[in-house]
Amino acid sequence: WGYEPAHSVGVGEFELTSVSNPVKISSMDDYAYIVAELGEDNQAFAGKTVLLTGSHGFLGRIYQQYFRYLNEKVLKNPVRVLCADNLVAGTSFDSSPAEFTHLVWDITQHPSEMVDSVLEDKHIDYLINAAGLASPLVYLTRAFETLSVSVQGTMRMLELCRDRKVGKSLFFSSSEVYGSPDLVPTPETYVGRISSHTKRSAYDLGKLCIQTLCDDANEKWGVNAKVVVPFNVIAPTKPDGRVLPGHFERLIRGQKMRVFTPGDQTRTFCWFSDFLVGSIKVLLHGDGTPVNVGNDQNEVSMLELAYKIEQVTGLKDMVELVPPTAAYVYEPKRRCPDLTKARTQLGYNPKVSLDEALSKFWAWAKVNYK
Repeated sequence: WGYEPAHSVGVGEFELTSVSNPVKISSMDDYAYIVAELGEDNQAFAGKTVLLTGSHGFLGRIYQQYFRYLNEKVLKNPVRVLCADNLVAGTSFDSSPAEFTHLVWDITQHPSEMVDSVLEDKHIDYLINAAGLASPLVYLTRAFETLSVSVQGTMRMLELCRDRKVGKSLFFSSSEVYGSPDLVPTPETYVGRISSHTKRSAYDLGKLCIQTLCDDANEKWGVNAKVVVPFNVIAPTKPDGRVLPGHFERLIRGQKMRVFTPGDQTRTFCWFSDFLVGSIKVLLHGDGTPVNVGNDQNEVSMLELAYKIEQVTGLKDMVELVPPTAAYVYEPKRRCPDLTKARTQLGYNPKVSLDEALSKFWAWAKVNYK
């Protein structure tokens, strides 16, 4: 990602454990936007049961908030959400409406009978598997756990889809499966180049295995599994080793943002409301093959991103170029999605600009970062 991890402790010492008083990730206007963009698709969840694994991680909390908003503002017949998380990389369970049930469940270890214990009719309409270790602070040092949740966890969830006859399921790959592409913007048909011998390999290869497993399960079991390939989703969140939380936390501390020299590595950034719209469209209408979801309108270098943050925050002289770490040489140099498939097949069109996303995140960070 071209940045210095924001935490003062070493990566090997840092533990992502459950915390009390989890913060809200955004104001409700983002969810009103999501509902407006999805239109009648919101009604697909009325009276249904959703199993949301990884429910208290980065993506899981976004989906929780969406389903809460549906029940409060949109649906006459509420959606029931079964939230499952082992709380290794997520926040602790907080108070929830009656339609939400929470399980402490490691999907790589425990049998699917865990679900039966809280579902009277044993039926699941939708599975959204958001379980995974996506923070560089974790996957750079915990290869076994990272691979396990991607491979073994996905296998267990696909078996559950088969055995419980789940209507539709959604799994998350990563743009990392393309490696460092020589075709940018990058379509889903691009064959990536991933090394199996770097610190990043466990995450990259694990995500590629998710695509392979879903493809095989669709063909052999007819489980109707859909795969999203996210491109750098951003949302207000506590620092977790990703670039924007790291930059904002340093600014709150009065410290300069650190960018690895020369800062020419590029990424695109997709605000979470646009991403959720796209991923729900994939769940409901995707054809079972991987679909890129992101924002193709804001490819920016890491140095340009830091300067853009200065403009958004009104701060000056807060960018510091630093020597790259050893792991940096394995990071992709460019990253931008080809969204032709999502646009033509699903009508997906991201609308939140990078400037607007940064402004939203900064407003949140000033209140929630200490």
